[in-house]
Amino acid sequence: MIKKDLDTYLFVTVNGAGQIQISKDDIWQCGGEKGFDIGVSWGKHGYAGGVIPRSEARNLAEWILKNLTDK
Repeated sequence: MIKKDLDTYLFVTVNGAGQIQISKDDIWQCGGEKGFDIGVSWGKHGYAGGVIPRSEARNLAEWILKNLTDK
């Protein structure tokens, strides 16, 4: 079972694909980058992921909003 830290992370369930977690703040560091901790889980083995810098997180959010359609 994966323990969910609701104070630190936002969890999004993607039907048929697993779950995405993203930190609520951008204080995390990994591989020389500082930004949001982001991970994806497809099963019971935890999350695979890393840190996405603030600028790339903004680019990702803008891309999602630009391509968001109700189909």
